[in-house]
Amino acid sequence: MNIRATERHFSFLASCVTGYDVKVSIIDDRSVVGFTQMPTHNRAYITLSYTTTLYKGLTEAQKLVFMLGVLAHEALHLCYTAFDAINRKAIVLSRQADKDAFHEIANVVEDPAIEYAASRKIGGKMLKALSAIIKHTWDTSPD
Repeated sequence: MNIRATERHFSFLASCVTGYDVKVSIIDDRSVVGFTQMPTHNRAYITLSYTTTLYKGLTEAQKLVFMLGVLAHEALHLCYTAFDAINRKAIVLSRQADKDAFHEIANVVEDPAIEYAASRKIGGKMLKALSAIIKHTWDTSPD
């Protein structure tokens, strides 16, 4: 996989879906699947890992499809997540551990909601890739 070319292509796709100027970075980090930074001044950042443990046992072609699914998921956060509202609620918490827990709980609630609404924003291969990662994550998660 040509990482720089994939970053450019994914940046273009995410920008089309979200309306933001999106910069996608692909990193080598097994502990990360993907994440989105809160948009500022019409610019947003999505980071994806190409070595996450979620991709264990997949071919390079399958990894690319899964990365497209993760990109779709993160782009949907840019479309639907109320980052400002979540941060306003978290800021009143004094301990960092409490803030982290609040963000994690908000994400657990937000993820199924944005995925449910996905077909309003995306379709085709991107929607199929999102569905594939949801199924794969569900099938490979411990009971």
